[in-house]
Amino acid sequence: MKKFVCGTLCGIVALTASNLMAEEKKKPVISPKGPVNSVDGILFPKGQVCLTYKMVAFNKDELYDGNSDLTAKPNAPIEKEVWVHNFLVRYGLVKNVEIKMKVPFKDLELTRQNPVTKPEFSNSGLGDATVWGRYQILSQKRKDPVFWWAGVGLNVPTGETDAKTNGKLDPMTMQVGDGSWDPIIDTGISKKIDKLKLSAYASYTFSTEGDNDYRWGDTFQFDISAVYCLNKYLALDLELNNYWKDENEDSDKDISNTGGFQTYLTPGVHFMMPGTKHHLDFGVPITIYRDLNGPQLSEDYRVIVKAVLVF
Repeated sequence: MKKFVCGTLCGIVALTASNLMAEEKKKPVISPKGPVNSVDGILFPKGQVCLTYKMVAFNKDELYDGNSDLTAKPNAPIEKEVWVHNFLVRYGLVKNVEIKMKVPFKDLELTRQNPVTKPEFSNSGLGDATVWGRYQILSQKRKDPVFWWAGVGLNVPTGETDAKTNGKLDPMTMQVGDGSWDPIIDTGISKKIDKLKLSAYASYTFSTEGDNDYRWGDTFQFDISAVYCLNKYLALDLELNNYWKDENEDSDKDISNTGGFQTYLTPGVHFMMPGTKHHLDFGVPITIYRDLNGPQLSEDYRVIVKAVLVF
């Protein structure tokens, strides 16, 4: 009898453990999404498509020299409002290779303290597109310690550069395009630890001369980020986004009050759809440091809204 009872109990325990393990396997894996205002180190597998809409809005409404707040002159610009609607496509072309394209639509508006003396500007339209090719070098899915990719890109002059106000050509800083072909090199790395993903991203853009004898300065971007899933519906995001821009050139002459360095602290949130890889993201990059070259308008914060569909 004792043997029968012991055997029955052992059988019940074994069956219960087996059922619990099966249920555990059925639980969906909660995976952190990519950062709101940066890029992680994970590319899409072959055949997977990602469609993204990313809106970035900000007002440059304070004048700075370095990190010092200045008072604008009577005829100087006092505010530049910028809305950028980015439409992105990412596609896993073959194993370890992803291609990506971004097409922006820009809405720019510049106001002055005394518009009677100098004109104000308002332009909108398709901006310059960007294409990338990236290769996954390391992957935690292959038991590597991290995810890591490297890639190259190219800014393509698809935006207009001939907008005019009162019959005169608007400044290049108010055109939606620049007319140049700009090579890009970039890389991303990530480490996934359960529900946490730590990432770093770096990018350098080599600017070339575009239309109207104008050249934007080279740009270097370096970010670090952390995304943590609270549950299957919600994830939190914290990033440090750094941008350095060289001085612009007009007719081969440096423009002293362009370029500089700016750092943003970006808190964000991801709303996820269980059973899918879709998500809706919000972020607010807050300027925590700036060192601008000469008097320039600058913003204290930005607003980002991003919708991602993965198929």
